[in-house]
Amino acid sequence: MAYASTQYWGKGYAIEAAKACLVFTKDELKLRRVYSFTTTYNIQRLVISIITF
Repeated sequence: MAYASTQYWGKGYAIEAAKACLVFTKDELKLRRVYSFTTTYNIQRLVISIITF
């Protein structure tokens, strides 16, 4: 996932994109496992990881 301008923060786009990535990896790539990681100081990304997994 890439950085988004602050005007798009807090609108749920990152969660929607992360969920779409998971669907793609499962349905199209047939992967059984997907790993997510972030830095410990970025709480918002950690929340997105928890919500989508």
